[in-house]
Amino acid sequence: MLSILMSRFSTLISVFFIVSFCPLLFAATDTTPPKANSSNSDTPIGLVIWTKGNVSAAQPSQAARKLDRRSKIFAHDVISTDGTSTGQIAFTDSSVYSLNTGTQFKIDDYNYKKDAAPAENKSVMSLVKGGFRSITGSIPKENPNGYQVNTPVATIGVRGTQYSTIISAKKGVLFMIDHGSIKVANKTGSIELTECKASVNMKNCMRYASVASATSKPMALAKMPAEFANQPPIAPVSQKEIASISKGGITNNTSGKNPGPGAPSSGGTGGGSSGGSSKSSGNSSSTNSGHSKSGGNTDSFCIK
Repeated sequence: MLSILMSRFSTLISVFFIVSFCPLLFAATDTTPPKANSSNSDTPIGLVIWTKGNVSAAQPSQAARKLDRRSKIFAHDVISTDGTSTGQIAFTDSSVYSLNTGTQFKIDDYNYKKDAAPAENKSVMSLVKGGFRSITGSIPKENPNGYQVNTPVATIGVRGTQYSTIISAKKGVLFMIDHGSIKVANKTGSIELTECKASVNMKNCMRYASVASATSKPMALAKMPAEFANQPPIAPVSQKEIASISKGGITNNTSGKNPGPGAPSSGGTGGGSSGGSSKSSGNSSSTNSGHSKSGGNTDSFCIK
């Protein structure tokens, strides 16, 4: 009788262990995509083009994950680079962002569907610290009111453009336009930066601006701030890579190597380093032509 009772007790202990601890064991090896409080947070919206050093992303209330070449980016990610690291992200609307060292860049809200009504597409980002260079994509061209980048002192609105912004400890937030135009605004006023073209009245041509604080009016600058002299490059991105984002990325980089800043990406050619002009052997399908030259068939865009 005692042996029967002991056997039943042992069985109960085994069942209790399985029910109590197995879920924890499975949770420890969970490989599902990160989720946030959004219906589309498990759908990739961006792709890492290259990284140099330690670049990471984190969802709200989740641990950071390391980003490498072709890592996926999701809505509500906070992307971070340390003091010696940089990286470039491409999004489904063909926009690209190259992040400076020491940057924290937050994806507040993002939605893009090629066949959707333009008003349904939006891109809202926040630059918490550091800086970036960007070539904008389809969203601000089709729905200018749907694009916004928040900084600690002002917001940025654009149409179709290439621009840079940096948070400076001594000068506030700095802005520079390369192509197109941007509007920098806060509650005290606004300023529009426009690239200098022969058709533009040079008196109205302003390429640089700063905003010292949230209660300071945006001010035009006559010269390029020194902070913009050493920016990360924007490497070419093929339309194949852009199309692959919602499918989880392409896998033909069999070597697994990170090409690094300025190296050619799959389906495109060319490279980038701050301060030069780039060439691609392609019929460029870019958001902004920049200083690139084309003469072949590679749906890619590149800017240095």
